[in-house]
Amino acid sequence: MSQRDTDAEALRPAKELKNAHNWKHLARWDGRGFYELQTEDTGQVRVRLFFTPQLLNDTEEILYRQIVNATRFRGVRMVVITPDAHYGYGVPVGCVLITDATRARSPWGLWATTSAASPPTRSSPPLTETPTPSAS
Repeated sequence: MSQRDTDAEALRPAKELKNAHNWKHLARWDGRGFYELQTEDTGQVRVRLFFTPQLLNDTEEILYRQIVNATRFRGVRMVVITPDAHYGYGVPVGCVLITDATRARSPWGLWATTSAASPPTRSSPPLTETPTPSAS
């Protein structure tokens, strides 16, 4: 099977998501300003939702399918959902994919960016560390 076929297979939507009915309940407040979401559907890929409790409650239920889609790209290590995230095409508008750059691929040729006008970014410090906001 070619690499292209492998990527296409990984992104094929699951016929049934195991946690589509209770994903918001499974999101756990981290205390550092975001929710962590880990479900059977997201597997080992970490998902961080930068939502307030009200934003999480008001978020479209269908967004979960797209969050799961985002976790299925080869090389993705973390999916970050920003406060303005909403239903998009394939993955949510307002998500950032943190990748292992040696294995990452996107069918759209996109990399993690903070906005349409910003250049691609790399995680620094390494993903294993969490940056501490500086007081300014």
